[in-house]
This record gives sequence, structure tokens and C-alpha cells, in this order.
Amino acid sequence: MAKDILMDLAFENVHKCLGIPDWKESDEVILVSSANKEEIEADESYRSTENCNYFGKRICIFCEQVKKNNYITLHKSMLEKIIKTMELFKEVEEK
Repeated sequence: MAKDILMDLAFENVHKCLGIPDWKESDEVILVSSANKEEIEADESYRSTENCNYFGKRICIFCEQVKKNNYITLHKSMLEKIIKTMELFKEVEEK
């Protein structure tokens, strides 16, 4: 399961969001069940941009691996660690 969520993070291009100048260490990414996608998108605090989706101030990513009506939040520092790990894993696979 963890590897699938990491792949979802990669495909959603979270690394683009980390480059936003006003994104603080305390800001979070929320991984939401794809089963709740319509409900989340209908909420007034949801918005979508060219690079990513937001739910309130959080970057919102829809994942099949998260159970319906559940979510996971990740802080910026954790995302940076995940992305570094993914990059290392990719380098090892290429060798």
C-alpha cells in the first residue's frame, strides 16, 4: 500500500507544489479517498489550479488506497523526505 501512495504522490507532481514561495513548513497535503471525490469537489473550500487541487489551504490528492470517508495528512517536511526517497529508489532501479 505505501508504495502505491508514493506513486500517486509522484504522478500528482507534488514536487511542483513544494516550490511555491508562500508554502510554509506547517502547510499540509491531504490524501483523500477517491470514493469521496465528488463530495470534496462540491465543497466550497475546494479549488483546482493548473498544478494541483486544494481543499481549504491544503493540497488535495485523491488516492484509491485511502478508504472511503478517510484521509491522511502529510506535512511539507514529510513530503520532502518521501520525494527524496522516491528519487533514490528511481536511481537504484535505473542501475
